[in-house]
Amino acid sequence: MLMHYDYANNKLRKNLSDKRIIKKVYGRLSDRINDVLDEFTVALTLDDIPESPPDRRHKMTNEKFTWSVDLSANYRMWIKSNGIDDPKLVTSITILDILDDH
Repeated sequence: MLMHYDYANNKLRKNLSDKRIIKKVYGRLSDRINDVLDEFTVALTLDDIPESPPDRRHKMTNEKFTWSVDLSANYRMWIKSNGIDDPKLVTSITILDILDDH
């Protein structure tokens, strides 16, 4: 069974559900965002999202069950699991935000 992903709020759902809207809202990040969403679509678990570049999935140290995936040098897509800390067991995530965390 493929990994399921959802959105933290309706604004993210609207902004990330259509490639044209992604391009309009996120501009130069749009291709990378689409690539990551495509990877989520075919992943079985969060462990299928690589820890090496360009994705560089990494655990957020101060946030429980939370990871980020690189979109650019500064921008990250923050995601949260369904209460499981082991990426090999995570089959459902919520996209929390896309932000410049530097």
